[in-house]
Amino acid sequence: MNHADPNARVLRVVFKEIVGGDRKKFSATSNESKTGGGARDLRFRPSSIFEPAFEKLCPRTKMEPRRRNSTKSDTVVRVGTIAWFDQNGDVASDTFAVESPTDSRQGELRIAKVHQYPAFRRDLEPEPARTVLLLIQRQDGSVWPEFRTESDLRLPGWPPKLSGPILARLDATTKISSKGYRTRIAKGCVELDGEQ
Repeated sequence: MNHADPNARVLRVVFKEIVGGDRKKFSATSNESKTGGGARDLRFRPSSIFEPAFEKLCPRTKMEPRRRNSTKSDTVVRVGTIAWFDQNGDVASDTFAVESPTDSRQGELRIAKVHQYPAFRRDLEPEPARTVLLLIQRQDGSVWPEFRTESDLRLPGWPPKLSGPILARLDATTKISSKGYRTRIAKGCVELDGEQ
């Protein structure tokens, strides 16, 4: 039985700009060679910014075997409820997990294998539209992912307490490197305390 309520008040939003490599992760096309690599993990760094929010988005913990410091040991994984509308327009939900930093990626949290979650399988606006993933936690504890473009967020109707911080980060991260890559991406957390 599904208990996720899409109309419950919004408590907080974790946001992250989605760039080219992230887009491939959602469609399971990030591993383009047969030599390995191309992990399909959505990464959030620095963990010091995101950890307090993910503790609320994923309030439960479980122990999972992971390799840390070159040895296999039990590691704490944070677990929450992710919700979305299925192809029939009905509310669907599942658990999702946020992994702690690894030896090779210290200071970085991640949602592993994002392509396996139906909630993330969405059509994204084609690049170069700047797209932001919003992980919206509602009062019932469920987390609803939404992809929004910068132009969407600039439309009237968004609560200023939500759109303001996101747009400020987008505006502050417009510099492009000589190789054509954005030098910084917009990311962060917004606490709304149950406001709509």
